[in-house]
Amino acid sequence: MSRLFVTIIALALSVSFAGAAFGKAAWKKDLGAKGCADCHLEDKKAKNPDNKHWKVAKDHAAKLKAAKGDYAGKKTCGDCHKGKMKP
Repeated sequence: MSRLFVTIIALALSVSFAGAAFGKAAWKKDLGAKGCADCHLEDKKAKNPDNKHWKVAKDHAAKLKAAKGDYAGKKTCGDCHKGKMKP
C-alpha cells in the first residue's frame, strides 16, 4: 500500500513541476520572445518591473483576465500577437 502511495505522490509532484516549467512556454511562443530574459531577470521567476516588456505583459495579462473591451473573447496572447512582440 505504501508503494502505491509513493507512486501517486511522485506522479502528482512531477505533473505540478512540469506545469510550472512549461507554464510560460506559451507566452514565449505567442509573443515570439527569444527567451525568458526578454521580460525576466536571470532568475526566471524574478519580477522585473524595470523592463518595459514585463510591465506591458503584466498589464495585458490583467486585461485579458478581465476580458473586457478589446480583450473580450481573447484567450491567449497569441490571439492578437500571433508570434510577434507587436500585434
